[in-house]
Parts: sequence; structure tokens; C-alpha cells
Amino acid sequence: METQKTQARTQLGALIKRSRRQAGMRKQDHLAAATGLSVSVISLAERGAKVEPNTLTQIEAALDFPTGSFEAYLAGRGPLPDRGASPDMPSVLTMSRLELATTAVIVEEVWGPEEGDRFLQDALAMRRAKANRTGDRKQAG
Repeated sequence: METQKTQARTQLGALIKRSRRQAGMRKQDHLAAATGLSVSVISLAERGAKVEPNTLTQIEAALDFPTGSFEAYLAGRGPLPDRGASPDMPSVLTMSRLELATTAVIVEEVWGPEEGDRFLQDALAMRRAKANRTGDRKQAG
């Protein structure tokens, strides 16, 4: 069990580091400045060390992750988070209605009801837009 928790923290640390760089923060001190945390705390988080939940919340906010998604992942209540729950065009357009609904439920369980609703609304809007462009009314729903 402890090995799984250690592995989860290591994966989360790698995600934090990767996301920091993708956000244009080349150095840890950039993320430290954005969060108000010390560089040593950022370094610990990126290496997968145990850090306070409040620390994770501050990093989530600075890197634009849904609040609570890091803790949910570490507690085994969700997948490794990504930046929000916006659907991507190719997958949404090929999913069945059941798959869309199931995915929305998963998003809701991981990121909360607002994100689940937003995912479904965005997905349906994409499908309607595609249907309007192609004249395929079946695709919209």
C-alpha cells in the first residue's frame, strides 16, 4: 500500500514539473513566486515527497488544475489529473451518447459537479457545431 502511495506521489511530482514547464515557468523559483511557496517546497513536490495538502492546493491554482484534483489522485479517488476537463474534438465526435454520459459522470466524480456539467455542455456544443456544418442532425445529440 505504501509503495502505491509513493508511486502516486512520484507520478504527481513529475506532472507538476512537466506542467510548470508547459506553463512557461522554466525554473522552480517561477512557480515558487506564483504560489508564495519556497523553492525547496516546490522541489519536494516535484520529486514526489510528502507535502501539505495546502501546498498542493496552491500549486493546483498556479498551474490551473481543478482544486482538489491532486489530493483526489493521491487518495485513490481519481486518475492523474490534467488541466481541466475539456473534451477534445476527435474523441467527442466519435463517442456514443452513452460514452459521453459515462465520461461526464467520471469527470463529475473526479473534479466535481460543475466540471461534469461543463464537460457535457462543451461536448454537446462541439457535436452541434459539427452537425450544423455537415447537415447531420443525428450527430448533434
